[in-house]
Amino acid sequence: MVHQQVKKQVKVTPEEFLEGYRYIEEAMNQSDSYEDALHHILKYFDRKLNGTYSAIMIVDEKKEFFQECISNGLSEEFKEACCGTVIEKGIDSNATAIRMERVAFSENISNGLSGDGYQEVSDLLRLSSCWSIPIFDYRDRDVIAVFSIFSKQFHSPTNREVEIVKSFRSLLTLLIANYIQSEQMRIDFSWINEIKEPESKADEQFKCELLKAIENKEIKPFYQPLYQIDTNQIYGFEALARWDHAQKGILPPSEFIEYAEEHDIIDLIDDLVVAQACMDIKELMEKHHQDFVLSVNISARHITQVNFSTKLKNILTNTNFPGEQLALEITETALMQQIGHVSKTIDRIKQQDVQISIDDFGTSYSSLNYLKYLSVDMIKLDRSFVRDVIYNPVDQRICKTIIQLAEDLNLKLLAEGIETKEHYEMIRSFGCKIFQGFYFSHPLKFEDMKKQIAQQRT
Repeated sequence: MVHQQVKKQVKVTPEEFLEGYRYIEEAMNQSDSYEDALHHILKYFDRKLNGTYSAIMIVDEKKEFFQECISNGLSEEFKEACCGTVIEKGIDSNATAIRMERVAFSENISNGLSGDGYQEVSDLLRLSSCWSIPIFDYRDRDVIAVFSIFSKQFHSPTNREVEIVKSFRSLLTLLIANYIQSEQMRIDFSWINEIKEPESKADEQFKCELLKAIENKEIKPFYQPLYQIDTNQIYGFEALARWDHAQKGILPPSEFIEYAEEHDIIDLIDDLVVAQACMDIKELMEKHHQDFVLSVNISARHITQVNFSTKLKNILTNTNFPGEQLALEITETALMQQIGHVSKTIDRIKQQDVQISIDDFGTSYSSLNYLKYLSVDMIKLDRSFVRDVIYNPVDQRICKTIIQLAEDLNLKLLAEGIETKEHYEMIRSFGCKIFQGFYFSHPLKFEDMKKQIAQQRT
């Protein structure tokens, strides 16, 4: 088995990219489901890459086995045989693309395979070679799938073919991630059940521990400043939930937020964080005689509750925090599932002068619909577009477009994920005025944030 990495870059022209983007966008908008949209996209690549069969090979969260194969040209027998095959034991260039996180090529996919069903079906279809490109999650750069191109002939990928796929990798990332999160991926396939670990009492113990932490106010807001270049001052703060655990130290939201959502206790955390953040930032505003915007993430499961707007009003009243200085962040991925319920709640929230911000804007192909149907004040340029903007012309075009769109619609725009001076300077050159990221400051405890502000003022 031979694995190669394609190094030479052959760029796709802007006209060609625009043609493909329009085709894919139209196909996605006409689709009834994420799976249907993926099949439409694969048709595009089947047409562009003549004589091959394109496929999306989705991996499980731990990257131990292939969870699903989506393809138009490959047979159902082939796709079924792929499911459950352990990554470490084969499937040619697909496994290499996952492990090495690079383009990989195999001239003979029958060599070195332990998946009996897969090998038999691939031989039956007379498949010879395969090349694969890893697809990364847009948040943490972890491989969630591979885009694979199978052929009945020896077919080493050309530089141009690789660039065609890479040009649309952001769209593929978006759609695959959404598909994985959809209900279709929660079906309990028999082969998945066989490898699942049995349940224990750990969940119940963790829930009790988390509820006690909420009661003792161990869940606290940390603050990351938002900078505005017009005034060269701090525009506001985003409150980020952290668990101040007695034994384990400060735990990030990834350690408990998803669990809280799944077990319907996220509203308790949201209420606690919002109330404390309102009190903290109110203190800062009074001390420095300056208004700050407080931005807080709200779970979609929480904001759709009937009494959410009433609880929010009570928090504003009890803390004496001005509603116009509070911005509630709602993620696009949450809106996709809850748009009908969220829109009604937003109307009630707006009556309290509270601002609405759309987080991870642009990571869903329904983005523009949110601006059309929801009363939005701000959009956040997602870090997935900022991360590679220095050297990726596609990300540059996306950032410019979103920033210009916000200006045309008279919306505030904040760019998150600004980690370097180069990020800041390039995004600023596109017209962005509000920034957030490690380049300016990491999330800090309230006491540390107060010291930082005091030092800046002196």
